[in-house]
Amino acid sequence: KNGIEKYVFWAGWIDHKELFQFIRAANIGIIPHHRSAHVDTTIPNKIFDYMACELPVIASNAPPMRRIIEETGAGLVFESGNSSDLAQAVVDVYSSELGFGKNGYSAVSTKYNWSIDKQRLLIVVNNFS
Repeated sequence: KNGIEKYVFWAGWIDHKELFQFIRAANIGIIPHHRSAHVDTTIPNKIFDYMACELPVIASNAPPMRRIIEETGAGLVFESGNSSDLAQAVVDVYSSELGFGKNGYSAVSTKYNWSIDKQRLLIVVNNFS
C-alpha cells in the first residue's frame, strides 16, 4: 500500500519457538511504541531479543528503552510518534559504523540476562529470609 512491501516483512503472529529465526533474518529491530503511562514504565522483552541476535535497536524515547539503548550503545532512540525522526534513525543506523549490534550483544551477554538477574534476585530474597 505504501510501497514498503519489498523492504518490510509483516509476519503477523509468530510462535515463540520460531521467533529467533525471524529476528536473525532482520537488519534492524524497531520498537515504535507510542509513549504512555504503561510504555514509560516497562521494558519490552523484544529489546533483549534483538540485542541477543546482534541487531541494532531503534526504539521510541520511552525512558526505560532510552536508558538501556543509551547505556549500552545498542542503537538509537527516536521521538515517539514522529515518523520523520524514525526514518532518520533507520538511515543513521544503516550509515553508522558504531557497532550497535555488537554493543547490544555484549550487554545481553554480561548484564541483561536471566543467569545474572537470577543471582541478583537470590541475593535480595536471601536478605529477607
